[in-house]
Amino acid sequence: MEYKTLKNCYADEIATTKKQHWIDWLDDIEGNDLWTVNHYISSKPTNGGKSFILSLTIKKPDGYVIKATTNTKKSILIAEAFFPPPPIIDSVPADFIYLDLMASHTPITTDQIACTISKLSSFKALGPDSICNIIFTQCATLLTPYLVYIFNAVFTYKTYSYYAPWKNFTTVELQKPSKPTYTTPKAFCPITLLDTTCKLLTAIVTDQLTFLLEHHHLLPNIHFGGCPR
Repeated sequence: MEYKTLKNCYADEIATTKKQHWIDWLDDIEGNDLWTVNHYISSKPTNGGKSFILSLTIKKPDGYVIKATTNTKKSILIAEAFFPPPPIIDSVPADFIYLDLMASHTPITTDQIACTISKLSSFKALGPDSICNIIFTQCATLLTPYLVYIFNAVFTYKTYSYYAPWKNFTTVELQKPSKPTYTTPKAFCPITLLDTTCKLLTAIVTDQLTFLLEHHHLLPNIHFGGCPR
């Protein structure tokens, strides 16, 4: 509640400062600035300078060209480029024999949670839950005793893969640098913003899996990337 209050106060202070700045500027205008004011007043309203994606064009294998001019059509083209459909035929054979269970799941501890929280970058972009990393880093002592029960309950009741809110994420499209044109979906790079609480749990599970893979020598000798040093 205190964080929300401070956030609202900060936003109000920014809005008040901007308003007062324009009032002071209007009180002191003279000469050519009058034409500038007239231009601001007579111009059509805009979106406040927010960035936008140009009209996108994509060419289908049959040669048919699709042009997207609305946000809805642009979103569809970008989603198709970022998330291609899964293969029709499964690459894993139906009679594939898996290895025997090497280790059972071990409960998550408060030390694991505290260690993972200490690695968080405080000012990362927010996910759908709008919870900042700094909330966890600054309140780790208060939150850890509750998180340990929540995270362990997730595996006890097997809700990690089925809890719908944690599946939601925000995908932001960023322009790839030095592209000749930005009218094709391939000129953009997707950045996925996950729920912070889910991301914290996922990081803990990743550490556990990394330890098991290395401890039981399950990685091939030619595997060099993807694991922490």
